[in-house]
Amino acid sequence: MQYTKIKALPEHITVKGNLNLYDTQIEVLPTYLSIGGGLDLSYTNITSLPEKFSINGNLALSGTKLTNLPEGLSVSGSLELEYTKIQTLPRNLTIGGNLDLFHTQINKLSENLSVGGYLSLQNQKINTLPENLSVNGTLYIDATEIKRLPESLQVNHVLILDIEKIENIVYYKNLEGFASTIFSCWINNEFTIVAARFLGALKTFEEYVDKNESYENAINYKIAARECVEKLAKKLNKPFLSNSL
Repeated sequence: MQYTKIKALPEHITVKGNLNLYDTQIEVLPTYLSIGGGLDLSYTNITSLPEKFSINGNLALSGTKLTNLPEGLSVSGSLELEYTKIQTLPRNLTIGGNLDLFHTQINKLSENLSVGGYLSLQNQKINTLPENLSVNGTLYIDATEIKRLPESLQVNHVLILDIEKIENIVYYKNLEGFASTIFSCWINNEFTIVAARFLGALKTFEEYVDKNESYENAINYKIAARECVEKLAKKLNKPFLSNSL
């Protein structure tokens, strides 16, 4: 249906697969719309979505006239919001895929935001992360004004940030090996080491470098990592039992 002059869909329509309405004249969606796959509404005249709207694939809203998203929105795939005037996200938003906020006007994230893929906040005006943010993929917060990581933050893949901007981390630079810089932070309810594409607990990091680095590099990495965690524990006033190497 893309590029057609269609302006409305029939009530109670069911689509088993994807529905592509890209650059059509569609202005409103039926209240009871069932789509088995993704929905592309990019560059349409849509101004609102139905309440408790659920999509089983990707939801593309780039270039639409939307100014807000409905409460109860659920997207199993990725959510595309480029070139919209949306400034905030609904509470308890769950996205199964990726969320890239580049070229958006969003300046605040909602609490309990859950992203199944990666979340990119690069070059955005967002200056704080919400409580209970969960990112199953990579979290990109470099080139932002974010200065602290919330204690409830969950990240399962990689954390990309500006080490000199974030106040509640401790970093170590100029190391030899797979990562020249490592840092410790409190995420996933534990002291966590981040080094290049590695993210995990201190013990897991030590096992990783023992397996993948030379003996000398592994020793240096483990010393640096423990130093980072010990300093962070003091900074955050959290207990940490240091064992010898």
